[in-house]
Amino acid sequence: TELTMFLLCVLFILCGNARSAVEKPGNGIDPISLGGWPQASHLTEASDVILVDEHTFLVKNFVFDGDAPATYFWGFLGDVTDIDNGFQIANENESFGTLPEYTGNKDITIVLPEGRKVSDLTYFGVICKAVNAVFASTEIESSLKIASVASPTLSDYDTPPGDGTRGVDLGKLTGTQHDVGASQVIILNEQTIRLVGFSYDGTAPEVVFVGLTAETGVTGTKLLYQGKTEALGRFRNENLDVTIPDGMTIHDFKRFGVVCYLFRVSFGDISLPTELNVPTQTMMMTIPPGNMMDPLDLGPMGDGSSGNHFTKADMFVIVDQRTIKLVNFVYDGQAPKTRFYGFQTPTVIATGEPFNDETNDDRESIREYTGETITITLPAGKKISDYASFG
Repeated sequence: TELTMFLLCVLFILCGNARSAVEKPGNGIDPISLGGWPQASHLTEASDVILVDEHTFLVKNFVFDGDAPATYFWGFLGDVTDIDNGFQIANENESFGTLPEYTGNKDITIVLPEGRKVSDLTYFGVICKAVNAVFASTEIESSLKIASVASPTLSDYDTPPGDGTRGVDLGKLTGTQHDVGASQVIILNEQTIRLVGFSYDGTAPEVVFVGLTAETGVTGTKLLYQGKTEALGRFRNENLDVTIPDGMTIHDFKRFGVVCYLFRVSFGDISLPTELNVPTQTMMMTIPPGNMMDPLDLGPMGDGSSGNHFTKADMFVIVDQRTIKLVNFVYDGQAPKTRFYGFQTPTVIATGEPFNDETNDDRESIREYTGETITITLPAGKKISDYASFG
């Protein structure tokens, strides 16, 4: 993908035979070393934070124990003690979820949201929103001479109603009360809604995300944020993913909104296109690191729910570096443009490299499976260790 090529170019600049990072304040061409993060809460540390260009940081040997809730990469727009005056930055996998564990065995590339630049920031760091704590931070001095490049496009979304191969951008969510709003509402797939630049002042009781089942009113189903339907706290220009409960899909709703359940009032909602055509939720299996010298059974894949077109397999087996076996694989064959995929990150949905089916057919969409055991062979020149997950 374009993002992958961009990141590879970044790593080549930093680690290959090209220019290395220079000391502050920089020369407007080369990456700039901003210094490391000493070990702090939850083992957070990094050997160096490198400013690659106006949109990109490289965090070297990043460590975090993964045990703190609501912990994110953060761009500060004011004083480092004022977390509310800032915004969340997606991790290296474009995820807005709380940060997982990092063990320091790799460097990670962090790209600012579209429309943001490093020169907008006063600090870059890691924060815990749950307790308003700063775990790590690096000051962005105004005197830095930063390399300027075109802003990369992190995701390529379709316009409504979509063609079924990628997420659909519905545009802006305009709120009516309590500072509710979002710059973008993106339907990533049948069970995931992404909000970009979401805000809410957090002062109203029992406010939740809701899938609304009628053109008017607030009747509907509470949706999940971070796996829960609890009342929302305060958000200020943040990016987050909202999940539709199992057994339902985006097609069960007419609108998506932010609703005060106690007083049955919508603080802001957006209509969903009748013919919305987005990817189904991808059934992914994370592939562990290693040499894969022996066959490896990773267990069952998928839950077989109707919302996911009954997709499941009793066993997902890595036979060797080029071969995957699905035992008792089931799929109803009804979703458009559905294929087997290998993903270079464990969380990015509807991107990656397609694989041919068990007959080596590169058909646009795979057929119905009713419990067969099938063997998928990777393309020539590819191997299992090139991927982080399969779906």
